[in-house]
Amino acid sequence: MHTGSQMEFPDTWLEITVRLVGACFLTAMLGLEREVRNKPAGLRTHMLVGLGAAAFGVLTLQLVRDIVGHQQPGIPTVDPIRIVEGLVGGLGFLGAGATIQSRGEVHGMTTAAGIWIAGAIGIGCGVGSLFVSVLTTLLAVLCLIPVRYMEHQLDIRDPPADGSRKGRIQERLNGQTMISGLWSAKKSVVTFVNQ
Repeated sequence: MHTGSQMEFPDTWLEITVRLVGACFLTAMLGLEREVRNKPAGLRTHMLVGLGAAAFGVLTLQLVRDIVGHQQPGIPTVDPIRIVEGLVGGLGFLGAGATIQSRGEVHGMTTAAGIWIAGAIGIGCGVGSLFVSVLTTLLAVLCLIPVRYMEHQLDIRDPPADGSRKGRIQERLNGQTMISGLWSAKKSVVTFVNQ
């Protein structure tokens, strides 16, 4: 594995195993949050998406190495980006399946985004970009847990009580300035983290 921008071909079974297990572990962190919230795409789904994307990443690198190593005149070159493009399209299809529209509301967008991110983490592990995969996982978990807590503290996920089109944050702040409202949200997050 490497942390730079140049892809390394997995040469040993151990390196392939580390990449695939790493994808499972990192995407499990996202899936666990979804599982705890009893969402349709939970722990197993995220792990499988990450594992599949990592496997495609490893296979892509092996395909490139095998074809480039035996390159003959007249044989078209391999473009590994096409496999990544196919994965992104397939992940979008999975995400669309997790999104439900009911009574004018859309549900499952966070789960769909989580599936998409799990695929990106898996591809990163598969091609050996461990740093990018770990950083993406950490940032995604930060987006899911502390930001959800902040949304709850500000009640920005609930519709306005008076049925008006007034913004949810404006209603919650009840005349406070946005700066003082954000300051109180920051204090709430700090309190949560220190618990």
